[in-house]
Amino acid sequence: MEKLGNTNYSWFMQSLKTNFDGRVGTLPYDHHELMAMIVPRALLVLGNPPFVWLGDESGYVSCRAAEEVYKFFGIADRFGFSFRSGHDHCSLPTASYPEVTAFVDKFLFGKEDINTTLRVHEFPNVDYNKWINAWKQAANPNAPKVNITEPVSGAVLDAPATITVRATVTDADNNLVKVMFYNNNTKLGELSEAPFELHLTNLTAGIYNISAEAVDQENLVGYSNVVSFTVKNPTAKIFKPATVPVIDGTIDPIWNDERNAVFKAENLLVGTNVTPTDLSGYCRLLWDEQFVYLLAEVTDDVKMK
Repeated sequence: MEKLGNTNYSWFMQSLKTNFDGRVGTLPYDHHELMAMIVPRALLVLGNPPFVWLGDESGYVSCRAAEEVYKFFGIADRFGFSFRSGHDHCSLPTASYPEVTAFVDKFLFGKEDINTTLRVHEFPNVDYNKWINAWKQAANPNAPKVNITEPVSGAVLDAPATITVRATVTDADNNLVKVMFYNNNTKLGELSEAPFELHLTNLTAGIYNISAEAVDQENLVGYSNVVSFTVKNPTAKIFKPATVPVIDGTIDPIWNDERNAVFKAENLLVGTNVTPTDLSGYCRLLWDEQFVYLLAEVTDDVKMK
């Protein structure tokens, strides 16, 4: 916004350039006010911090300000933001798929039992409070406070993974009722007393965004930080045989060596049924000092391309 003149005005009204080019400090509004105009409807803000011209640090501060407006009206769950790196401009990162789905399911399809308290960002050292302290509503001192201390955000685990989620909770008037844990919009469980630890086992590959909510007898709610970790499929060991296969259209016995890992097709791309005779397949790999060898076998009752 500080370079209102450096644009072809596909995105701005011409009057912005005419009236405010070189003097954006006199603009009669800030972005958090534009976001607040959407109240009471739901709003999810997505960003991409590495693209400097998007001004996501400023966008983050604006989101924190808009959040106060939603909180004032008691509808904090209708506002969320997710500033994630690691994806192209104008594209949605995989980790945000469940975030968007949660907002769509809850606010377009009416699925009320979904967690949409989303506060994901990469600006831990940005003091947003200095911009809003003069007017934001003071937090209820009796509201519980919850903070996820484990696991460490950014951890990478091999599937099937086992991990413990730990949270610390304080409640000024000591009337805590429960702490609920979520992965994105899916409730993982709830606890009514310390220690607030949730043991997760057999986790499959994917990106997990863990958060918690603490609720007391006055129905005051405290929202935690969001901790993200990744579970990946373990790296497969590819067999190096003493003799290599002959590439002649037949399956040599060496392909069936029990030391040779089998990679099965598990993702249905087209069709409705996956059976041994319809829409199934696998591949195997071998290698020597010169080549990697691939065997792929597809079984289908009707073969097309």
